[in-house]
Amino acid sequence: MKLLITAAMVASTLMLGACATRTDSRPVYVENSERVQYGYIEDIAYLKNRGDSSGGGAIVGGIVGGVLGHQVGSGRGNTAATIVGAAGGAIIGNEVEKNQNVGDRIEVKVRLDSGVRVFYTQENPRDFRNGDRVRIEDGRVFRS
Repeated sequence: MKLLITAAMVASTLMLGACATRTDSRPVYVENSERVQYGYIEDIAYLKNRGDSSGGGAIVGGIVGGVLGHQVGSGRGNTAATIVGAAGGAIIGNEVEKNQNVGDRIEVKVRLDSGVRVFYTQENPRDFRNGDRVRIEDGRVFRS
C-alpha cells in the first residue's frame, strides 16, 4: 500500500511539473544594429516581467505537499489527502518559483533620425522620458 501511495505521489508530481510552461505575452522588438544610431523617444512602456518556471518548484512543492498530506487521516482518506496535498503543493511551488524570477523591463519606441520608428525592449529601466535624445548601440538604448 505504501508503495502505491509513493508511486501516486511521484506520478502526480511529475505530471504537474510537466505542465509548467514558459509564457511571455509581450512581443519583443529588437533591431540588430551593428552601428550607432540616433533618435528621439516617442513612447515608453514600463513592464513587469513575470518569471519563468523550470518545473523545479512544482516538483519540490509536490513532494512537500504529498508528505504533508500523508500525515492526514487513515486508509482511503489518507491516500486522497496525499494525492491532493501533492497536487496542491505542486501548484503552489510552481507559483512561488515564478514569483522569484520577476524583473522590470521597458519597451521604448524610438523615432530614428532617418524617420524610421523602432521598438526596443530591455532590462534595467533607465530614467527615460518622452522626447529624450538617445543613441542606440548594440541593441540597447542610451541617453545621448
